[in-house]
Amino acid sequence: MMDRVVRVVAVICALAVAFSLFYYFVIFLPSEKRAERDRAIRERQEAELRKVKDREDYERCRVEAMEAHVSDWDRACRSYGKPKDCALPRQSSERLDRLLGEAREECFRKFLYGK
Repeated sequence: MMDRVVRVVAVICALAVAFSLFYYFVIFLPSEKRAERDRAIRERQEAELRKVKDREDYERCRVEAMEAHVSDWDRACRSYGKPKDCALPRQSSERLDRLLGEAREECFRKFLYGK
């Protein structure tokens, strides 16, 4: 009788171990790998979206810098009593060009270089 109980307990334990191994290798582990793969794909997509957004922000910043440059140039022309898009004196044009270059560099640093 005791021998039979030991056998039944041993069979039940073996079945429990077999079921545990089956669950781990067939159900749990593949779902973890799938979740990890999905997480990696999602992170790559988010990084790509950030790059696209940064590039768009960079281009918008450059356009705004150019618009400010043109506006400043036209204002300087008016201050000399000349029409828009005039030829400015060298000192004024160099200063405005330098400011444009600095604004473009700031756009680069802010949206592309620092990322």
